[in-house]
Amino acid sequence: MPLSWNDSDAWQLENRSLDGFASPYVGNGALGTRLGIFVLGADPRAPEFHGATGLPQRPDIPPGDPHRSLATFSSFVRDGFQYALPSWNQLDLTLAGVPFHPVRGGHDFRQTLDLRTGEAAFSDDWTYAPNRRARIVIRLLIPRTHPHGSLWELHVAADHDDPIEARFGLRAAHLAGQLPMRYRAAGAGLIVGEGRTARRKRPVAQGLAWQTDGSEVAGQIDKHDAAVHVAGQLRDGGGRLALTVFHALHGGLEDPANAQANVRRTLAELAAAHAADLRERNLALWKPLWAAALRCDDLDPQDARLVLAQQFYLLASLELSEYPFGPLGVSGNNWQGNALWDADRWIGGAVLGLWPEYARRFPAFRAALLPAARRFARSRGYDGAWFPWIHDEEGENTTSEHYLPETHNNLWIAHTAWQLWLETRDEAFLKEQAWPLIRDIAAFYVSRCERDADGTWHQRRVLGPDEAVAEVHHTTCDDNVLVNVGTRWLMRTAIAAAKLLRQSPDPKWRVLAENLVVLPPRADKVIPEHAAYTDQGIKQADTILAFFPLDHDAPPDVVRATLEHYRGKILDYGPLMTSQIEAAILMRLGDRDEGLRRLFARYREYVRGPFLVPFECRNNDTAVMLTGIGGLLQALLCGWHNWRPGGDVRLPRIGDEWGE
Repeated sequence: MPLSWNDSDAWQLENRSLDGFASPYVGNGALGTRLGIFVLGADPRAPEFHGATGLPQRPDIPPGDPHRSLATFSSFVRDGFQYALPSWNQLDLTLAGVPFHPVRGGHDFRQTLDLRTGEAAFSDDWTYAPNRRARIVIRLLIPRTHPHGSLWELHVAADHDDPIEARFGLRAAHLAGQLPMRYRAAGAGLIVGEGRTARRKRPVAQGLAWQTDGSEVAGQIDKHDAAVHVAGQLRDGGGRLALTVFHALHGGLEDPANAQANVRRTLAELAAAHAADLRERNLALWKPLWAAALRCDDLDPQDARLVLAQQFYLLASLELSEYPFGPLGVSGNNWQGNALWDADRWIGGAVLGLWPEYARRFPAFRAALLPAARRFARSRGYDGAWFPWIHDEEGENTTSEHYLPETHNNLWIAHTAWQLWLETRDEAFLKEQAWPLIRDIAAFYVSRCERDADGTWHQRRVLGPDEAVAEVHHTTCDDNVLVNVGTRWLMRTAIAAAKLLRQSPDPKWRVLAENLVVLPPRADKVIPEHAAYTDQGIKQADTILAFFPLDHDAPPDVVRATLEHYRGKILDYGPLMTSQIEAAILMRLGDRDEGLRRLFARYREYVRGPFLVPFECRNNDTAVMLTGIGGLLQALLCGWHNWRPGGDVRLPRIGDEWGE
């Protein structure tokens, strides 16, 4: 059944319980935040900010604790890693001196997330004292109309004339070591602040403006925090308070020279816009994105709803910039917000199939850093360009020596660029971005491969996607099959790109395309992961990536035996992407129903809570894992629907039957 744009229930996720809650995420691609039980305030299991070390679970935090900051994020405030921002969506609310809290008093609450627009809402009939009730409504929106702005609204209506007090502001003390901010009052209903990032001293400006029908009681600006205290009024036989708070953030990589002026402009535009008009404009910007999204009415309804929610989380981190894109988008700073291989291999491939204009950001970001990648290759004695496994927003290597042998991310950078060319046939892109990336990465691999006396070529001391080789077995490997298959693919692709552009190919490209060793299947028809592989446990998909997306040619029985073998070797700490690759391969082999069953059965093991939040692993709290979402969508696109970049398969889109 088609998904109607006007069917609100079909687009809404809902929560009415404290049990099993996992923080959903909302954003517009530039600015994002996790949501607590009450939308504002702290998530029941949200931790304090821990800099670049990630967001570990804090089970000791009681549900809805208003004194814990809810970390908010931005993709453009970077200084070697992605920053949490001073919290702008905090609220301390009291009625008759009773704090609004999920475990105090009686509650009948409803929390919703509208996937069409990214607006989160909360309503509650709160019994704060015997025979005393209040209706509380909260709404939060990070609109696409203003990439660096947000707003939230509070409405309280009590049935008695008890005092209502609300405190809000900007809380930055927990960030003082990374992004110290200094705030000041800048007029009636306005606070602005400035700071500089710790490493490169990039200016950052942030501001808060508000409108209320209550009375402002007090304001307080401390060393790193700014707080506002407002009180409600007695009206219509009870206490009433209406409050709208606007937030803006500029600076970092975006426009440091005019950061504060842009904050003031964004706040003024948000405050001048009527809320209903702002929502309508935001809706208009989201609608074409949803029109192009994957339609799943051929799936089980619960599976289709899951895919809808996953597409939302991906879209909420997409924008048209060329900034770095980490595995969690702008919902968190795990892995310091670095791209790793996640952006190119996993996320970029899914985005290309559905929203190709947004997929351009991935190769554009890499192409801009080619000079740094060339310098790094030279510094290590290689030719061409080497993008280290982890590098900052300026291309500077931040990889520990432990992971430097993990070079396969370079293969996926080239692969994403070529796939985008196949899909768009954009000759300017091929000439200006794809070709330089493919050519220089090919040159790097030529200089890394070694020729033996028998004329065969090898890659030694490498680390493939199976990081257990380093993390568990504390070594590297020789002739990793996935890396060598990818290198052969790269050499063939470099030759093809050179031909299109009438360039002279390096003669060694063909030599490696034909002579780089790819290990054959063993007697049990299993292709070994690398030259010294003896059935060790693995962290995640490695060898099977040669079958998809690299289309390594192998007999079906070899493919099936290899899939079966590695499925039984996944270690407990492995992420969710392995089953997605396996499912795509099974579907392409003709086992469509079994591949689909496995895809969703395994994916649901990593999804938590009523808002269907995807996690990296079953045993950690790395949430809103866009890498896994990319793998899920690619399995559906390339496996279930048999789509290929530049092919003739027309994907079913949600907007196909909207008649527009």
